[in-house]
Amino acid sequence: MHQKTTYADYLYFRGLPTMTPVAAQVSITAIIAMLSAIANRQWEEFKELEANFVSRYGVDV
Repeated sequence: MHQKTTYADYLYFRGLPTMTPVAAQVSITAIIAMLSAIANRQWEEFKELEANFVSRYGVDV
């Protein structure tokens, strides 16, 4: 049986960047909240958001 080729497979076999499974699961609103805290120079809020992000996704920002 022939396995269906996905777009991610297409990119991978051509050496092009693809999203990692973690990147596909990260909430864009979490990233926006961190960027907003940085833009507003709210460092304490950023540190809190960053700590929550790391504990939820296991990825350091």
